[in-house]
Amino acid sequence: MKLVVFDLDGTLIDCEAIDELAKLVGKEKEVKEITEKAMKGKIDFKTALIERVKHLSGLEFEKALEVAKNLPLMKGAKEAIMELKSRNIATAIITGSFDFIAERIKNELGIDYVIANKLVVKDGKLTGEVEGEVVENCSKGRALEKLSKELGISLDQCAAIGDGANDACMLEKAGLAIAFNSKEVLSDVADVIVVEKDLTKILPYILGNLNEEEKKKEKKELELKIKELKREINRGRARLRELRSERKNILDSIRELKAKAKEFKEKRDRLNRKVKRLKIEREKNEIILKDYLKEYEKRRENAPKGDFRRIQRKINQLEWKLQTTVLDIKKEDEIVERIEKLKKQLEDYKDLIEIQKKIDRQRRIIRSLEDRIEKISRQADEAHNSMIEAVNRIKELKNRLDEIKEERKEIESMLDSMRAELKELLAKRKAIQKDIEFMEMKKSERLQRKRERELRKKAMELYEKFKRGEKLDLEGLYLLQRFNLI
Repeated sequence: MKLVVFDLDGTLIDCEAIDELAKLVGKEKEVKEITEKAMKGKIDFKTALIERVKHLSGLEFEKALEVAKNLPLMKGAKEAIMELKSRNIATAIITGSFDFIAERIKNELGIDYVIANKLVVKDGKLTGEVEGEVVENCSKGRALEKLSKELGISLDQCAAIGDGANDACMLEKAGLAIAFNSKEVLSDVADVIVVEKDLTKILPYILGNLNEEEKKKEKKELELKIKELKREINRGRARLRELRSERKNILDSIRELKAKAKEFKEKRDRLNRKVKRLKIEREKNEIILKDYLKEYEKRRENAPKGDFRRIQRKINQLEWKLQTTVLDIKKEDEIVERIEKLKKQLEDYKDLIEIQKKIDRQRRIIRSLEDRIEKISRQADEAHNSMIEAVNRIKELKNRLDEIKEERKEIESMLDSMRAELKELLAKRKAIQKDIEFMEMKKSERLQRKRERELRKKAMELYEKFKRGEKLDLEGLYLLQRFNLI
């Protein structure tokens, strides 16, 4: 809606202004009776207005102004106008009442336009006459048409609120007709009937389309938030799955590494035990070697002076020469003879040579043991280093498990918050959807009632033709039957 038009008496103010003025001249009863008949549509508005104003003849205008200052606003009037203004909806008063009263209400509430009648004043007193635009039965309807045209607003974008028979024409013209605390005569022309005397109750109907658009916009925004939130939740869930998979792989790796570390440790310990046995064996052989060396020193004292090793080397050289060199017999015999002499010399070193052989053999045994010890120790070190490497890798993986645990906690906490937010948003969207459906239902009901009124009006026009004897088509006859007119 772009324009909302209010009746004044019984709508924006909680009284009939002319009745209050009549009290000042002692004509309250007479005026009230006419007002009541007019509101119910028992006498036409023009006649009622003229007759009532006549009773005000002679009333001092200053007293009338004083009454105007104290007329009570209808409950919710300020709040309703304020809300409409906040939505940039124009407001107007179209009343058969009087301009000095309507202007006071206009100024107090901040209403944009006023169309009202004017009491004729002469010498400071009311003459009992009235003039203005709103004196005929359909004056309010014509005033609404004129104002909407001036503002460039279609009648469909106008809402009219009134309570009496003289508001019927205005309500019929408006896109939204609201009968407010009204007489029964308005029931047939109203789209909405508000019984409670509180003008804020009209707002849901006036703002219905606007609120519906706002609700749809809010729903769309909510759906975007819900969609994004679901994406975030799915990303969080996907990350949790990745972390669970990584955790499983890490645990499998830790088990494998523990098995390997155990295997390397067992291998290291096994090799170290072997090294230990070899060292013991080496120590034993070193003791034997020491004994042999002592024995060698003893035998050396009893052996001839000289170096039997040099003799042995000489024998070896000669034997090699015999095997590798072509010699004549004489030369060969000389070498053989010389070898025999050298061997006889070695006989004197027999005991020393024997112990030397034992010493040499023992040294070979010890060197072999040392080589084995060195090799196995190196293997043990390699096994130990592999075990340490596995243990360090296990520590790294355990640190990663701690990181995964913390990240999972953060994600799960975040997911809990997002799920709670999603639940709230879904509930809000459901509530908004219900509001939208309710608004659409009410809108449909109003349109249906409007169509019914239009059809009834058409039926009444056809009925007048029927009474005059004019021929109606079958559709027209069905329409008359529908409204029980024939």
